Amino acid sequence: MKSLKLRQILTVMMAVLMVVVTMPSYVFAEPNQDPDPSQDPPQQNPPAAEFATIEVSGDITSVTPADGTANSVTVTYTNGTLVISGMNLEATGEPNGNGNYEIVSPVGQVNIAANGNDNYIAFLFIGGNQQDGPGGDYNLAANDLLQVTAEFQTSDPNPGQNPGQDPGQNPDPGQDPGQGQGQGQGQNPQQPQPGGPEDIDFDILVVDTHINASINDVVICDDYNGEFHSDFKGIVQGAGYTDSAETNTLKLVAPFGDYPFTSFTINGVLYEKNSAGVVIENDMWIITVPGASKYTIRGEADKSAALVRTIIWANVGADESNPDFAQDMQLKHGTGRIVGIYDAGGNKIGGTVDVDASGMGWVPVEPGSKVVFEFVPEYGYQLTRVLANGFPLEPQETINQYTFTMPDTNIHFAAEFTPTEDVVSADSSKVEGGTIELDGSDLLGGSARLNVSDAELSSDKIEGFENAAGEYTISDYLDIDLYNIFYKGKNDSDDVWADKIDELDSEATITIQLKDGVTADDIVIVHNIHNGETYEVIEIDSYDSETNTITFRTKSFSSYAIATKENATEPEKTTPEKKTPDKETTKKTTAEKTGEKTTTSKVTKSTTKKTNPPATGDGEDMISWLALTFVVGIATLVGAVSKKASVDSE
Repeated sequence: MKSLKLRQILTVMMAVLMVVVTMPSYVFAEPNQDPDPSQDPPQQNPPAAEFATIEVSGDITSVTPADGTANSVTVTYTNGTLVISGMNLEATGEPNGNGNYEIVSPVGQVNIAANGNDNYIAFLFIGGNQQDGPGGDYNLAANDLLQVTAEFQTSDPNPGQNPGQDPGQNPDPGQDPGQGQGQGQGQNPQQPQPGGPEDIDFDILVVDTHINASINDVVICDDYNGEFHSDFKGIVQGAGYTDSAETNTLKLVAPFGDYPFTSFTINGVLYEKNSAGVVIENDMWIITVPGASKYTIRGEADKSAALVRTIIWANVGADESNPDFAQDMQLKHGTGRIVGIYDAGGNKIGGTVDVDASGMGWVPVEPGSKVVFEFVPEYGYQLTRVLANGFPLEPQETINQYTFTMPDTNIHFAAEFTPTEDVVSADSSKVEGGTIELDGSDLLGGSARLNVSDAELSSDKIEGFENAAGEYTISDYLDIDLYNIFYKGKNDSDDVWADKIDELDSEATITIQLKDGVTADDIVIVHNIHNGETYEVIEIDSYDSETNTITFRTKSFSSYAIATKENATEPEKTTPEKKTPDKETTKKTTAEKTGEKTTTSKVTKSTTKKTNPPATGDGEDMISWLALTFVVGIATLVGAVSKKASVDSE
């Protein structure tokens, strides 16, 4: 009977155990926990698209496409066309109440280009204002209304021709075509005209200046890589249109700092500032010319203009995609900026000029001006050579500053940076040398130098050190000073700028090698903070008796002392009876009792994990805990019942 009851109890408990084990884990979830965290949040509707309106007016005959959406809309006039290019442009073929045509465009950039028919030159007007050229890019914001119109005027077949000049005369008819290739392949030309862009031959020559040239925004020649052109002969592929009934747009300009142009002769036709088809924008000549398979271009420079030269440079990390960037102008391991420009009389005429967001620096300077430049090497490097177009720069008394006189030419800097280690300089009867380790974040750049020398102290200072040392005996007094070092543009570690540093934000690790070893059991460093009234005792990291080196950490640099202490020897035990050691003996370590030297060690706290019942929401840990509890309960119950049965049987 008793055996039957025991089996019944065990059966019930095992059934309960099975229920617990098979119970789904979400039963143990936190009250606020989402049982299905993978469920996607409700979708938000995308923001509504924003649009702008382009209103086109004038003598319009048609709009293509007349209705619907396209990436290009052509507005046809009596004597030319207006092409608007963008994305998802929506045109209507019917005029609005004002008799104008509307084109709806998403916000962003569109290109608008006007092109004249045979013997007509196009003029583009935006918002009633005539534009500098027949086309360009325009940015549209939400709800903008951009009013556009185009006018077309009959072009003179020989604009600006001198009286009596043969219209077809070529100033150099015997010139052989050049065999070079143009530089602008792959760039976007102006809006295509019937027939498509073709290869065009160029013969360009200018005197007393240089030239940057393009046709339909395809580069012919420029100073992109620091190469300046006074002439160019070659074929530019896909440059423009060769049919004289069509037109091409030339853009001609002298590089900054060169003499500007006063006129151009193109295929025998003289173009001056007031000639038809000429627009001048910031010294750039924009000239609309009839199509041709070859252009012979001659430019005249204005030598009476006051020249302004340029200085250009690129800091470490500069954006190399910048059109003005060149490898030979980059400060690869440092930064530069202009801190002042002075005229011949010493008057300051310019202030600080730093680099722009792309890391490029650029400034116009009149020849003969004195320029003060600042170069700062990265930490771990020194500037060992710096030239401006081969001209040496003169170091100044101010750290990292150099001067030079601006020559009558454009300037870019060439600099060499050399990796340089931090050093310890020992001028002491007690110290042989040492090392310093720091992360460099507290330094402006360059490298660090730690100077260690014998300290000469007043009696008051000596008394202060001794009071701070307490039971330790001071053996050496040292001055330990830290300097941020910068070379003066040459590889000479003695001729440098030195900036004294009193305190760092983060600790430096210093190792000092003593000429004579230390025999004491205990060593500390006593520090007079900033040589003021406050002292501190610094525990050393280690002492190496083989190399006589002491290592410690600090943030501050001033006067220091090395202090030592001989620990007392534990008295001999005369009886086997265990004695209680006195306070001094209690401090001894096992190593000290055996006569060994000691080193400072760090105490690591125990990380033994304490076992606690799982918290609510632990899931599988909760199930395991409950299962274990039931098993222990069953074992306890079985033992109790068995014991009772045994007692009853007796």
